[in-house]
Amino acid sequence: MSRQPALRTLRAAHVARTRDANQVTAATLHILQHRAYDGYARRADMTIFHSSSGVRNRLKNTHSSSTGALPWHLEETILAFVRSVREAHFELYLDVLWGLLPWFFALDHTNYARWIPIHLRDMLDLRKTHPKLLEEFQAGKFTVQKTGRKLSSIATDQAHEQNNARIKGDGGAVGLLDNPHALQRWMVAGPEVSLVIDEFETAQEHRGSKAQPRHHDQNESTQKTFDKDVRALVTVIEELGNPFLEETSDLLVLDTKDVGNASVIHSVQSVQKVEKEALETFVKERLIERKKPLVDVIPRNKLPLFGNFSAKDQSTDKQNVASLRSDVQLFSRLYIACQTREGNLEDFFVLKTKLTPQLCPKRESSDLVQRVTFWIALRTSHQRVHSIQR
Repeated sequence: MSRQPALRTLRAAHVARTRDANQVTAATLHILQHRAYDGYARRADMTIFHSSSGVRNRLKNTHSSSTGALPWHLEETILAFVRSVREAHFELYLDVLWGLLPWFFALDHTNYARWIPIHLRDMLDLRKTHPKLLEEFQAGKFTVQKTGRKLSSIATDQAHEQNNARIKGDGGAVGLLDNPHALQRWMVAGPEVSLVIDEFETAQEHRGSKAQPRHHDQNESTQKTFDKDVRALVTVIEELGNPFLEETSDLLVLDTKDVGNASVIHSVQSVQKVEKEALETFVKERLIERKKPLVDVIPRNKLPLFGNFSAKDQSTDKQNVASLRSDVQLFSRLYIACQTREGNLEDFFVLKTKLTPQLCPKRESSDLVQRVTFWIALRTSHQRVHSIQR
């Protein structure tokens, strides 16, 4: 994968590609952790457990701690959420959403952090308030099933977006929000028009062919591609070093083994504590005791992470002070060199002590420093050679 597709995957700009990358990464980390545990169990002469829970419980006492398993756990939670929607599994949907909720507080996604607790509370109260609706949701009707294929349910908002895109066509639908009557006609007629279009396209596609109940990714070529990608990633990571075998609490870069920034490491190690405290405070103050309104500002944690951490640029004053100190040191060394080597002090003072002009762009300052320093050294060397020739 080249640089630009990789950046789009990290930013989740392409949903399907990002999901595939997370699936490959999660499977790779699962294999690496089991291999690390097998080696650890053989060295310690222990009974080997083949279940994921047993492996994780045993590895908690080793130095390859939860720091390396934390991204894996988050990936598994996100993939479980996708599964709950695709399978229309309501109980799994609630469990996974509760597992994702602390991350919204820790990573400053304030809109999700504010309203998902309300959504979960309403869903959990359905047993008392609307038991019939709860039965329908448990039957899978909280999602939309547009085809007869397995694992193909989608969320209702995604179905609405697809219907809107189908109706808009190439010309689009401009000015709907400005006209209440047009918006009302859109809301009433839109689903029916979308249904007619979908029935027509389905009839054309499946004319003379039987409907396939399998998912479109449930074929031999897709499975071979997935297996190939997982094996390739496992091989590359094992060549660089299995991260679960690292006997250190530091966070290392996989390929260079450089230690990560201290603030980022602290964020990764303390994120679970931060998210738990933030969630408990929100539920206590706004849902139980009701001391604060729901729309009140949620304080941000602003944790430095890999994506948003960058070294702060020094101010202009600090850069000028550092440049002056460098000038003083360089001037003193060259002045002493001229005295000990019988240099010409009159020619020496002709050179400017300020290495970068005032209006010179900062990006060119380092190049000018190197060129001026080289010119000073070359002139001093030329004078010394000329004095020796005399």
